[in-house]
Amino acid sequence: RYIAKVLKDRPGFIVNRLNSPGGIYMNYLLDTCLEKGIPFESLDADFGSRGPMSPLVLSDYTGIDTGYHVRNYYADTLHEDFRPGKVVTKMFNEGNLGRKTGKGFYDWSKGRPQPDFSNIKKAGLVEPGIGLAIRLNEGCRILEEGIASGWKVIDDANMAGMNFPGPFDYGIKNWQNLVKILEDFAEKIGSEYLKPCELFKSGKFVDMK
Repeated sequence: RYIAKVLKDRPGFIVNRLNSPGGIYMNYLLDTCLEKGIPFESLDADFGSRGPMSPLVLSDYTGIDTGYHVRNYYADTLHEDFRPGKVVTKMFNEGNLGRKTGKGFYDWSKGRPQPDFSNIKKAGLVEPGIGLAIRLNEGCRILEEGIASGWKVIDDANMAGMNFPGPFDYGIKNWQNLVKILEDFAEKIGSEYLKPCELFKSGKFVDMK
């Protein structure tokens, strides 16, 4: 079993911290669905089944209340941009918490939902590269803050904890383009936190293996 050495006590440590800004991205996507009248399962279809559960089925499974409190924790400790969006806040306030209450993004009254994405129209909101760019930028923040000694530690920790690859091994090959993608997206949604950090923009993280 891989155990990463954490050099500094910071919110989320390594793995949770690395993936935490995905909540900012998901807030934007969910609230856009609400504003445009797009069914949430269509957003789920954008992602598809990349594991045992799609993102919104997984959110229901772990609990909308869990996601709500996690977002507020990072909003209090890292940046206000993490604060829950309109959709998550509404679901939390209405008690539609997913599996535990029988209703969330999906109906759980008959057990775990099994959406057939081949028959669901995609929302067309998920753009290539944004998710990777967000995680690569957060990995660079982890290095900037001295939480991990190098990017391989971050990648290995993510694989051990989440069972999917960290962002560096793949993202390093195309980091300049990912910086531009993230700059444009952060400006588009008005997120200060998602703006590329200095280490990401400089490319110096490449040698911090």
